[in-house]
Amino acid sequence: MYSLLSDEDIMKNLASRFDALRLSKEIKDEELVEKSGVSSVSISKFRSGKNITLKTLIGLLRALGELERLETVLPEGKEWSPLASQTSSPKKRVRSKKKQNSSFVWGDEQ
Repeated sequence: MYSLLSDEDIMKNLASRFDALRLSKEIKDEELVEKSGVSSVSISKFRSGKNITLKTLIGLLRALGELERLETVLPEGKEWSPLASQTSSPKKRVRSKKKQNSSFVWGDEQ
């Protein structure tokens, strides 16, 4: 769904989802400002699709008790180690086969 939307439309959609979550928890804007430490101006910017910082989003989610939702955005992946990649056996080089029966003839071979 998001791949077809502009960045601003995605922000507006996230803000409307956030507001729906806030309303379901019966939290007023004043209470959200107090719990999150985020100004009402920043919340207004978020709702209108303007840029907010990641720190602001974290504060807002924390105020709703929904900080764990960030885990679904970027799930913890498998750790990569350069040493682990060296332990696997290296691939063997394969030489290309020579072509047989070439039709090319040097000028002095006739």
